[in-house]
Amino acid sequence: MVNFMREKEYYSEKAKCYEELCRSSAQDFSSVISKTEYSAKRRELSRGGGTIHRGYYCPSPIKDKVIGGCKRGRLISKLPSKSDTVYEYYFNESDEMTLVNKYALEQGQMYYTQCEIIDKKDGGTQSIILEDMTHMPHISGISECSYDSGLITLYEYAVLIGQGDNAFCVSIESERYIYDGQRLVACFMNIYTSAIGLLQSQRYDLIYNGDTPTQYTVRKYFDGEYRAPDDPERVYELLKR
Repeated sequence: MVNFMREKEYYSEKAKCYEELCRSSAQDFSSVISKTEYSAKRRELSRGGGTIHRGYYCPSPIKDKVIGGCKRGRLISKLPSKSDTVYEYYFNESDEMTLVNKYALEQGQMYYTQCEIIDKKDGGTQSIILEDMTHMPHISGISECSYDSGLITLYEYAVLIGQGDNAFCVSIESERYIYDGQRLVACFMNIYTSAIGLLQSQRYDLIYNGDTPTQYTVRKYFDGEYRAPDDPERVYELLKR
């Protein structure tokens, strides 16, 4: 229970940090986007993945395998002819992703809906997500990822509303990953709702067949511990990408 309370305090403070970052951000976003696109060394396109952050390159190694409807989409070499979500990824000379543009393709027309500017920070990345790109771009989200020896250990996504002094962090979705060597064995998925200070947490444990994860179990945090919702504990099949 003590650790869970500390987690709630962590997210409460993190929400304040994200709000302050939104308030203090005074970048000329159009200029930053243009410079990043111009300096990029390569570009990729993907289609689909409209319900998952960053589409094909969603940072989470597990979300699309345990949550239905979270398909990543696929990389493409040319724009699709049918209506779909399209992502445009830019990479720098070190092959690091620096910018993601998101479009809605409808009846042959491309609508610029979202942009993500990605920066390096403390052994990981921090990005701001902008909405309303054709009128008045504003911050709607902030994402952070942490890495250790090339493996992602933390992925957070904060949803924000309001701008300037009125910025408010609505929620934070967080995933913390546990490894056995190079093998991902468990993930803690947390959702923090700022307005009511509610923290919900689930633990996913992967089951391997040889070197390949094929199944998982899920436990929800309740009354001081993680418990399986079913008795006996149910084993689920991982969804295919």
